[in-house]
Amino acid sequence: VSTMRLIGINAFMFGYGAWISSFAMVTLPSESTRFFPGAESVALGSFLFIAGASQLSGPWAGYASDRTRHKLGRRRPMIIKGAYVVTPALVMMFVARTYNEKAYAAYAYYVGFTASMLALNVMYTAATGIVPDLIPESQTGEANGVLAAMSAAGACTGFVYTMVYPNLGSLYWFYIGLVFVTVPITCFAANEPSTLKVDVEDDVEGADGESSALDSKFSWRELASMYYISPTEETQKSFFWLFVCRTFYYTGISAQVFLQYLLRDTAVKSDGSKLVAHEPAQAVAFLSVIGQLGGMLCAYPAGILSDYVGRRTMITISCAGIISVYFLFIYVHNMSSITYVGVYYGAMNGMFLSVDYALAIDCLPSREQSA
Repeated sequence: VSTMRLIGINAFMFGYGAWISSFAMVTLPSESTRFFPGAESVALGSFLFIAGASQLSGPWAGYASDRTRHKLGRRRPMIIKGAYVVTPALVMMFVARTYNEKAYAAYAYYVGFTASMLALNVMYTAATGIVPDLIPESQTGEANGVLAAMSAAGACTGFVYTMVYPNLGSLYWFYIGLVFVTVPITCFAANEPSTLKVDVEDDVEGADGESSALDSKFSWRELASMYYISPTEETQKSFFWLFVCRTFYYTGISAQVFLQYLLRDTAVKSDGSKLVAHEPAQAVAFLSVIGQLGGMLCAYPAGILSDYVGRRTMITISCAGIISVYFLFIYVHNMSSITYVGVYYGAMNGMFLSVDYALAIDCLPSREQSA
């Protein structure tokens, strides 16, 4: 598979990276202060709880995607349906933050945010199934290097946008624009074969002959089993430990969403003064840009290198690097020094994401149930 097609397949990951990164680092901290001044940390924590809980839709989305019967294949219909939900949810959030003084505005924003997170998670789950479906095993490291690089490039673009257009209201239209641009590119590049049944006995087609229904063998018991990974079963135990590793990783890096507050309270500029007004948000956007640039430059070569030296070696190096960054943030408060730390963090994080995705595909219990 050519590199250009790999880029096209992962176009959605570009948009996803822009949404998730700028949401966590810039949008939600600012909106928490907007809706709940004086209690922004608690509000931000509640947003994180919703984002985490929305991940529980992943196994269902994967189960549904693996069994989708449609002329567009297994993954693209789920991505398109997710786009139908996330777009109005973003509009709802924009309207709610515009009328933030109204009593119902905060509740409406929470509803829109929950819907958008659920839809994005469904889209993301289906999109991650494209690589094991269409990419040869010999290109797994390269493909996931492109995936991580596209995600980092999207995040970088999102942060640059916040620096150029500091008005957060315009960010929501930027997110909507990403939906309309990246989803069609991914659906065009990921030219999946039709999965419509031809066997009359298993046929689930409608009158038009192009049903998008799930496989008739759908089972609630089987769906429930998607939420369990065995630590002892031979085909699942490697994936179980990968799951444990990923859980600790996301728990650890979740602290970064409070970076804006950390800089506001502890960082000092070259003249010895503290950051004030919009400066903490701008500092986070700048740090995120250079960090994502570091990740983007590191992700692709790390993915290729992991094909030769092994995934676990690269993951160990990257995790050690990320841990060292958190120690540095405790003791380093000069903004110029923090800038270098941001580049280093981005490189280590890009390395982890690239190689960890590749390791996940290596450890899949079943390629037929990859999503």
